[in-house]
Amino acid sequence: MTPTILSIEDEQDTSALLKSVLERDGYHVVHAADGRQAICLIETMLPPALILLDVILPYVNGFELLIALRLNPDWKHVPIIMVSADSCAADIERALAHGATDYVVKTAGIEEVMRKVRRALSSVVVDAPPAVTEAPVRPMPTRPRRRTARAASVRNETERTNRMTGRTNASGRIILLVEDQEDTACLLEFVLQKNGYRVIHSNTGEHARRLITTMAPPDAVLLDVHLPDISGLDLLVHLREQEQWKNIPVAMLTADTDSLDMRRAALLGANDYIIKPVSPTQLATRLNRLLRGSHTRQNRVA
Repeated sequence: MTPTILSIEDEQDTSALLKSVLERDGYHVVHAADGRQAICLIETMLPPALILLDVILPYVNGFELLIALRLNPDWKHVPIIMVSADSCAADIERALAHGATDYVVKTAGIEEVMRKVRRALSSVVVDAPPAVTEAPVRPMPTRPRRRTARAASVRNETERTNRMTGRTNASGRIILLVEDQEDTACLLEFVLQKNGYRVIHSNTGEHARRLITTMAPPDAVLLDVHLPDISGLDLLVHLREQEQWKNIPVAMLTADTDSLDMRRAALLGANDYIIKPVSPTQLATRLNRLLRGSHTRQNRVA
């Protein structure tokens, strides 16, 4: 079987060169030009043998995609090589810490990329049979043998994750996500849906205010502090003024670590304060804890 490589790269010249060289080497290449396309492919295609993942992408960046991929039971073991024009040591450490197999700088050249591709693929081939052809020009890696009993494996992994996080069945639970940054919202929505939640997304404070006034309360709210029109803290005040919403658990989202904002949020009725970027595992754990706390409070009231 011809190994498939998923190339996630927005620069046309780079993606065309990668496709040409990879196909010449005998690989089947599937290409995504941005983070959105990549998420659609992750949801619909079988896991490839390897992923080449650009760090800087439109809509959803490479680090966020890396986190989402490592959450997905079907894709979490697929080798991922991060590709970047930047050799920043902090980015390399961050990529490896989040589960990247390797990291290659674009200026190193296509041969270095191919060397790392071959090395990554050779490291996941298990019990490969000896070659029967004479002196092959280059090794042809094969897809890792993880396809058998796929459904059972995914089910067992999901159950194990649920036990680790203490999560009960999230099916049917509704999360209101108020987040104006499109790439962050896309990733959070993807992660939440993968965990069984239904997501209602609002990208402005005014739109969220209207939702709070008109919709039935959700099970929890993820609320960005910095919105383009209304401060998330002001929106939190409005939310807590609504009788039906005053006990709904709210977690504030922000990229800032300002302790004053954290204290203000707690005083205004926030139940949690989550610093972005947040890993999928951490998000699932914090949200589950938020919902369990809400369930406990409701039982006390009853």
